[in-house]
Amino acid sequence: MRIKNRKIIRNLSDKSFQAARMRNGIAILAIALTAILFTSLFTIGLGTIESFQYMTARQAGGDAHGSFKYLSQAEYEKLKTHPLIKDISYNRIISDSVDNSEFLKRHVELYQMDEVGRKISFIHLPKDQVPKKADDIAMDTNSLDLPGVPHKIGEKITLQMTVYQKRVTREFTLCGYWESDPLLNVGFGLVSPAYCEKYAKELNQEDAENPEYSDTPLTGSINAYVNFHNTWNLQKKLDKVITDSGYSTDSDSEKYISSNANWTYMSTNIEEEDPITLAAIIGVLGLIMLTGYLIIYNIFQISVIRDIRFYGLIKTIGTTGKQIKAMIRRQAMQLCLGGIPIGLLIGFFIGKSIVPKIMASTSYRLEEGKVSVNPLIFIGAAIFTILTVLISVRKPGKIAARVSPVEAVRYTETEKYKRKTKKSSNGGKIFKMALSNLGRNKKKTVLVFLSMSLSLILLNSVFTISRGFDMNKYLAVFVDTDFLIGSARYFGMDRYIAGDDESERLSETFIENVEAQPGFTQGGRWYLDGNIGLEGFDFSGYEEKEYGYTCKTEEGIKYTINVDQKGRALTFLYGADDFPLSRLDLCDSDISKEELKEKLDSGKYILEGVDLDDNGKVQWDTAHFKIGDKVTLVNRDTEEKQTFEVLAHVKQHTWTNTNRMFNPIAFYTSKKGYEKVGDMKRIMTYAYNCEEHQEKAMADFLKNYTENVEPTMNYETKFDKEDQFKQFQMLFIGVGGALSLLIGLIGILNFVNSILTGIITRRREFAMLESIGMTKKQLTALVVTEGLYYGGGTAALSLAGGILVSTLLVRKLLGVFWFFRYKLIIWPLLAAIPLVLLLGILVPYLSRKMAGERSLVERLRETE
Repeated sequence: MRIKNRKIIRNLSDKSFQAARMRNGIAILAIALTAILFTSLFTIGLGTIESFQYMTARQAGGDAHGSFKYLSQAEYEKLKTHPLIKDISYNRIISDSVDNSEFLKRHVELYQMDEVGRKISFIHLPKDQVPKKADDIAMDTNSLDLPGVPHKIGEKITLQMTVYQKRVTREFTLCGYWESDPLLNVGFGLVSPAYCEKYAKELNQEDAENPEYSDTPLTGSINAYVNFHNTWNLQKKLDKVITDSGYSTDSDSEKYISSNANWTYMSTNIEEEDPITLAAIIGVLGLIMLTGYLIIYNIFQISVIRDIRFYGLIKTIGTTGKQIKAMIRRQAMQLCLGGIPIGLLIGFFIGKSIVPKIMASTSYRLEEGKVSVNPLIFIGAAIFTILTVLISVRKPGKIAARVSPVEAVRYTETEKYKRKTKKSSNGGKIFKMALSNLGRNKKKTVLVFLSMSLSLILLNSVFTISRGFDMNKYLAVFVDTDFLIGSARYFGMDRYIAGDDESERLSETFIENVEAQPGFTQGGRWYLDGNIGLEGFDFSGYEEKEYGYTCKTEEGIKYTINVDQKGRALTFLYGADDFPLSRLDLCDSDISKEELKEKLDSGKYILEGVDLDDNGKVQWDTAHFKIGDKVTLVNRDTEEKQTFEVLAHVKQHTWTNTNRMFNPIAFYTSKKGYEKVGDMKRIMTYAYNCEEHQEKAMADFLKNYTENVEPTMNYETKFDKEDQFKQFQMLFIGVGGALSLLIGLIGILNFVNSILTGIITRRREFAMLESIGMTKKQLTALVVTEGLYYGGGTAALSLAGGILVSTLLVRKLLGVFWFFRYKLIIWPLLAAIPLVLLLGILVPYLSRKMAGERSLVERLRETE
């Protein structure tokens, strides 16, 4: 029968709620802590993502969702009408490159760009300064500073440009400028539509031919940057726009259009293609929900057990189990109203204070972070907290709903099991009584163990991960000496070929000055000649193209071997002085360094370079020759030839022994071997070491020299990479440690709640023990011993769980990082055990002292 009793149930629930003040205070604190965890996580997560996206977009030069590369005018007009596109820019490439020597350390690009393009590229140019005349140009301030052009309208600037590999020089008049972004080391020059009309023939793509370097951006083509209505499935959207417009995403097709999604947006990495990221996010959310569940469930379970007689009594007057569940849920929602707003507010400010520290510890080195008051943060945190609370009160609600009035009167905090008769002469000993008490409600005991152990397991996992980030493995990819010097173009964004231009070569003067510095120990030159042809290469199995031959690796990576007009494959030849030669990493030979040098010096032997994957594993399908094969190299300038025998294969470390560009065929030899066919003037880099106490002085020298003496030179140091690694490591420890601390607080609160509530609900039991001769001191010893058991159980569970999580989960998930080296670490757990045991003693002892007791007779008469 349906009757109008909701008001009565609400009143009954509210009165019951008001009577449980201590429970309410603990529950509100627990819910607030859970809300703090979720809000902090969402604030840090969304704030960091937002900050990284903004900073990365600035570093990349734009915040477009994606781009279509090197379009013709007709292709652009067709694509821009697609309904998926929200807005599209027009960025017409004016030259292949801007070649002024002043721009060697700052790559400058020249465009004719519309308003959408300027907005996407963060170019804040006043409307009255937009180029209009054929000789007008607008540039960023840093690019103007390099050639010394004042920031004044009407100033003249001369640019040297390459147009289809032809050098042209033009004078422009400065019509506008904008402040350069400190995060972007790329400059922009903007010209007018009138310029494009004046040089229309020069910008006509049909006249362009570039057979040797097919991937060079074509002058006159259009880069179209697009925004969609959201950032999900960006690459799929780009592909759909291409195919719907009648073009192809297949690079072998004549209608192929190149596109790429902006990797700035995290959503491009959190799709079905990246299950590890999704698993990590779900895992963290699940961990927080479990932590909140453990404490909130425990609070309500203890509360229900304490009030079980009350629920039994109201059943006798007709209250149904469904109504009792509704009462408990109502009380839970009332507690949410008290705890969640506090948690949301505190959690947001905690997260907001952490995000700038995260950004400051990244390579951006900026103490700023975009943490907008995103409604998703508060909505998400509130939903997850409420969901955690509702899940947590479900089981206690069932217990209260099921109990009958008769059972309620006799209900004790024990699990149902078959009573066993046990005879013992020492069962009354404190340590045995304490152990028996823990077994009275095994579920509650296990929950306390779990809630306290989780924070310790998480803390141990954080340290395992941070210690597993191997600096040596990380540095081995980027540096193999203390310092590396070269031309600014080598370290910059401009295409570094192989010393074809004087600006690409390292100066001997720089090398001499370095060798004269105090603390210099040993060093050596790397030579590179990219003007080398390989005779007689077997192209069977390759697909012939106008400019060369294409092929795919076993991993599906497509590459092209370019050929010259005589059909010779173009290759790179690297030469090394004794010091860098001794540091080469051979893949398939254990030849001694002395014998290797002797053979290479003879000019009869050579090493073939092979590529590595992200984990440093040799990709053998990038090797084209076997040991013992003969190769004939030709200097294309002098037509000098030399035939070599392949002695072994050497690992090509992108950042240390290559020109940092992919080339399908590369060979390595000593300085004397290089002399046989290579150009000795083409010095690529100089690698060297320094005495430890002189490292800072050497770095200061390099900074001053490359800024004031030879600005066209530049350098890298091992110590910059070390700093980046340490910052990343400390960032992980800081964020993970903060999460561990919050979860630890919840675990401790759960423990305190369990002990304190247990003492209060067992007052009559303690009175009975006192009545048969047990002293207050023995009772205190009993609860302290129970606390020690909790501490010991937590320590044992943490050790076992920490080892399992470390070996089975951390090892698996973090194996995707190429610089991660797993090592089982348990010292954080061992260090925490004394603190856990101390808590196990102090919490019960203080709870027993603070409980406050009435007389023995009054406690014996107590029925509830």
